[in-house]
Amino acid sequence: MLLLLDPRSAAGSPSEDLPLLFIRRGPALTHHPGQVAFPGGAVADGDGSLAATALRETQEEVGIDPGQVAVLGQLSPRPIGVSAFVVTPVVGVLRRQLTPRPDGVEVVSCFWLPLAALLERPPQVEMRTRPDGERTLAPRFELRGHTVWGGTARILHDLLELVRAEL
Repeated sequence: MLLLLDPRSAAGSPSEDLPLLFIRRGPALTHHPGQVAFPGGAVADGDGSLAATALRETQEEVGIDPGQVAVLGQLSPRPIGVSAFVVTPVVGVLRRQLTPRPDGVEVVSCFWLPLAALLERPPQVEMRTRPDGERTLAPRFELRGHTVWGGTARILHDLLELVRAEL
């Protein structure tokens, strides 16, 4: 999974701050159809690293060349409830401004949300019941007509907490 920032876009439009890329998953997918997510997917033979997986998947899903992304590092692995996946988010920045091109199957659309607006707006917290019956508090973000929830909201929350700690 790639958390991709576009600093070139921020420099050109201060009102957008530092945009973070989100995707909307295709409606026919087995896991999390139609949901807002970050680009990424499963490790394939030959990837060599989790960063390589994130870059390859991002290229497949939204057409961004891995050579145009500078990898900054990784967040801690995070289990994703219902699907039982464990994802390790990779954080990267675009080397130059590019327009993502959704593949139309795995990803039907892409959009950017400004990091500053996400930092300023605390998530809504809701009680969720997991498949095993355990109840847990879960973050949910609402911004510009988009709802970010579930594992994506948890990972976004992790990123925002890390940024807050550095500010």
